[in-house]
Amino acid sequence: MCRALLGLLALLLSLHVSSQDELLLELEFEANNTLSDTSRLRLFNELSLAYSTVDPYKGIEYGFDALSVATKLKDASEISWSNANIARSYENLNSGDSALKYIRRSYQLISQNEAVKFKFAVLVLYGNAFMDIPDYDSAGFYYTKALDIALLTGNKTRLGAAYNNLANINHNNGNLQKSYEQYLLALNNFEATGDIKNQAIALNNIALINKDLGHFESSVKYLLKAVEVNKSIGDNYNLSMNYTNIGVSYKEMEDYDLAFEYYDKSIAIALEFGFYADLARNYHNIGNIYKINGNTDLALASYENSTEISRKQGLKIGILYNNLAICRILVEEGEIAEAKEVLAETHDLIDETGQILFKENYFYLMSVIAEKGGDFPNSLLYYKKHTSFKDSISELENRRQIEEIQQKYETEKKAIENQRLRDINQVSARVIQNQRGIGAIVIVSMILAIIYAVSIFRSRRKLNLAYKSLKDLNNKVLVQKQELERTNQTKDKMFSIIAHDLKSPFNAMMGFMELMMDDRQDFDDKEKAEMLRMTYDQSITTFGLLENLLQWSLAQRDMIEYNPVTTNLFSLIDSQVDLLVQRASNKNLGIENKVNTSAHSLIDENMTNTIFRNLIGNAIKFTSKNGKIWLKSDEVDGKVIVKVIDNGIGMPENMVKDLLLDNQVQSRLGTDNESGTGLGLEIVKDFTRRMQVEMQIESKEGEGSVFTLVFPSASDNNLDSPFLS
Repeated sequence: MCRALLGLLALLLSLHVSSQDELLLELEFEANNTLSDTSRLRLFNELSLAYSTVDPYKGIEYGFDALSVATKLKDASEISWSNANIARSYENLNSGDSALKYIRRSYQLISQNEAVKFKFAVLVLYGNAFMDIPDYDSAGFYYTKALDIALLTGNKTRLGAAYNNLANINHNNGNLQKSYEQYLLALNNFEATGDIKNQAIALNNIALINKDLGHFESSVKYLLKAVEVNKSIGDNYNLSMNYTNIGVSYKEMEDYDLAFEYYDKSIAIALEFGFYADLARNYHNIGNIYKINGNTDLALASYENSTEISRKQGLKIGILYNNLAICRILVEEGEIAEAKEVLAETHDLIDETGQILFKENYFYLMSVIAEKGGDFPNSLLYYKKHTSFKDSISELENRRQIEEIQQKYETEKKAIENQRLRDINQVSARVIQNQRGIGAIVIVSMILAIIYAVSIFRSRRKLNLAYKSLKDLNNKVLVQKQELERTNQTKDKMFSIIAHDLKSPFNAMMGFMELMMDDRQDFDDKEKAEMLRMTYDQSITTFGLLENLLQWSLAQRDMIEYNPVTTNLFSLIDSQVDLLVQRASNKNLGIENKVNTSAHSLIDENMTNTIFRNLIGNAIKFTSKNGKIWLKSDEVDGKVIVKVIDNGIGMPENMVKDLLLDNQVQSRLGTDNESGTGLGLEIVKDFTRRMQVEMQIESKEGEGSVFTLVFPSASDNNLDSPFLS
């Protein structure tokens, strides 16, 4: 099978030394000894890029280091690039789903002003991820968009990469003619730029076409050239692939010792660097040789080993190859029932992956199974399907046309160059001839046109500049006015809270303390305990108000950072219940945490603690004595839904509407005349927006309220935080 062009991103590296190991060690030393976040970010991305084909696990590690620094710097472009590097390393491990997850994030963050080479690289990586799944239609869509960019810029390295990737799709779909033509175009563009890394990939793919045509010696010749290049640049990923393909060609030439030798070389690299697709492919190929030599036990063991790796890694095509091979052995040994089970899964996989070329073998095996079971009508039916499908594959025509393309390629190339020179000469002759006749007229006309155009241009330019300056000035004044109004509102609200809502509880506490100091002999122990409890409750309420005031003030000045981590929601909520349980017990309220103990979400812990502290505190405030408060959770469509429920006094419909529409809402007294500022819900709404948590409010006056929060699950890994928008 052909691989997508994973080496294309190497064109972004500006540094090249003779020893890649020395380069990587120098980069790692520099990254570990620099203090500048900007420099560390650059070095981490370079290391992730370099390690993607040498050691993909290290590539992923450095990719996440880069992503952490980029997120800290709030640089959307670098966050996108870091995600792309992580995706590329996952592709080299054939983890298509993981690669798709990170390249999708990278693609979503690309801006219109992003560099062309970066857009091109991300589009190709997107296509590569779909190739690994496989989904050739989606891969073709992104490869074609990448080709459009390459044609627009005329960059030969990108053109070579784009043609190579589209050729991979045609090769996998059995269109050998179109595939071979595109591989030659890719090689031609890589040779023009001296890009030896991608020349090696094109050579490997041309070798595979030669193998499919039965030209095994030519296939080995192309592959050995690719091996030398990949050894020189330390590309272990493509080197492993080359060794596997050489082994396949030697197997077809019946030189099984050499085939085993090259399979073993590939297995050694695959085991060292975690290239599981190569590992599965090599075990399958070794099983083929055992089958040819009549050792069916070892063949079955190799196929089953390959199948197990393919299942773990989600390599559906690998499962297809192994199922068909295992089924042939089972049919030969008379294990018909087991063979039918294997073929049933094979049929589903063919439909799921769109690999119609496997149908030829599927129909043949179904025909044999039906015959051995005495079902001759179905045996004949499947055999006809097998024959019809086989005849529809124009293998001989493909072979003839491809050989003609190879012969015509150089001839047409020379003919095009000659024709281009002739066209240039003819155009030059016509230009000289026309210039002699109308030169004077053209010159005079051009002078007049230029004078007129310059005059018009200057006038329009002055008008445009004046209009633009006026418009910019108006916009600045409007923005400053809005900012000033917001600042004044913030200041007024803060002074109001400090003057009234903070002053009142402090006066109450000072009054209690004065009584305790001056008239303590007039109170018995029970009265003293009650006054201390009231003072404690008032201090807790005042502390909560101060904390809300601080959080609100920081939020108004955009001084709160969003730091998402995977968090157990049950434990987080339980900690807030513990903080507030004394307040609830003073009103004889029951609080029950029914949140699923395994509920996790990617959230900012500080913001989420503040949200639940305010929601539970409000539930206590507005629930009468002997009431009940409970929290519960559910998971729907990958989201974690948490509800804070009380059977308190509830809210009228117009108040719920004002809360949801961000209208000003007058703070109310609690069921025990607890005072408030209204800041708590303001902070809750602000923090839920920052974390992109959906909040819903249901309430009925006299019956209670339900506050519903919809959190992302821990697997969402949502990076679309507001400071990146």
